[in-house]
Amino acid sequence: MSDSYGSIPSTMKQLTSNEMTALHDVKKFSILAILGFLLGMVGLALGVSYLLTALSRGISSPQPLTSSLSYTYSILPISVPAIVIQIVSLVFLRSGYSHLKGTSERFDSPYTGINLYFIALILIFVGMVLIIGAALSTSVVMILGGFVMILVGGIMGLVGEVLGLVIGAFRLRDHFDKSAFGTAGIMYVVGIFIPLFSFVGAILVYRGTSSILNEKRNTQT
Repeated sequence: MSDSYGSIPSTMKQLTSNEMTALHDVKKFSILAILGFLLGMVGLALGVSYLLTALSRGISSPQPLTSSLSYTYSILPISVPAIVIQIVSLVFLRSGYSHLKGTSERFDSPYTGINLYFIALILIFVGMVLIIGAALSTSVVMILGGFVMILVGGIMGLVGEVLGLVIGAFRLRDHFDKSAFGTAGIMYVVGIFIPLFSFVGAILVYRGTSSILNEKRNTQT
């Protein structure tokens, strides 16, 4: 289906129910992505703090496995919720793209990208489980299998990130004529190399969706 609006400003056109639902879903994605990133940073800070403490005490102790497991368990309480929140955020983004697909075929690629991202997360998660299991059983095959799955998942995740976040943001800009989405797309490009910029991108997506929804709310009052 072709895009029925082209580049008509969002404030000058009547948004369909699918587009309104999509905007709400994308906004939820941005809120959860921001929260997930912040929790992830807390987990990273705890992990770094643990490593520094271990180094100061002498990490060359005769129990490397115990140290490794202790490090893993120290960041799990924060890292697991952060990962779950990020996954849920992608569920909302996928839902948003799904609704927009009914209005414009330009969202087919971003929708496919998010699906690839989900598959990548599963592969990476399974790979990590294999590596942790290998640390307990000292299985070389499991370690190699885990690293291969993480590598494949990483490549697939990169493709999914480009399609789902970068191209998706630019498609949102074109569809709703909101420059904040375009700037978010640029931030997501840089965020591939410097994750902090993806956080900024999520903030810009939040601003873009909030701006359109507020404008619509004001025009209806």
